[in-house]
Amino acid sequence: MQDRGLEIIFSEDYGAHTSYFAYLNSTEVDPSQPLITANHNRVYPSEWLDRLMTAHQEHPSVIHCFDAKRIGINKYHFDPLHFWDVSQDAHPDRLNFLNTELGVIYPAEFLKFVKERGTGFRSVSPDTEDVWMSHMAFKEEVLIGSLQNEGLVFDPIPVKETYDLPRIQFMFGGAQIQLDQTYTREDRQKLFQLHSG
Repeated sequence: MQDRGLEIIFSEDYGAHTSYFAYLNSTEVDPSQPLITANHNRVYPSEWLDRLMTAHQEHPSVIHCFDAKRIGINKYHFDPLHFWDVSQDAHPDRLNFLNTELGVIYPAEFLKFVKERGTGFRSVSPDTEDVWMSHMAFKEEVLIGSLQNEGLVFDPIPVKETYDLPRIQFMFGGAQIQLDQTYTREDRQKLFQLHSG
């Protein structure tokens, strides 16, 4: 695959954040280009890349993913993550929450902001890329667009399924804890105001 253009970059292990942060810390970064990330435990359909690129070309300042969640919040407290609905609205929104498992395309300007924040994720959200990157988008007022996956099949890779990180996190509440650690009281108040408005 390297003969066909695949580049392999060796990196420090950033855990769940390696998919994007290793690239941002690389000397190979092109600051003018968006970044597409994928999950290790899925087989992606042939239309997947084209759908992400088309969405980016139409709205280049927006982060796009498949089946974004709709943030559920009641005043200063988040609803349990497993009760959040999949966003049914095609319009990008600040109340959308990333689903990185099915792939994401991040705009270049947003990546610059993320790089400036460094490894802050290690203290609040070391195991949940979704939480940290959604929070970065909220802080920078970058909208998240939700692509519907009707007709697309994202088959799991059976060997990896037993160790599926998101499943373990939801089972033991780890993602919920890191969500609460990452978003400040002021952040939650702003989200609630957006939710109520």
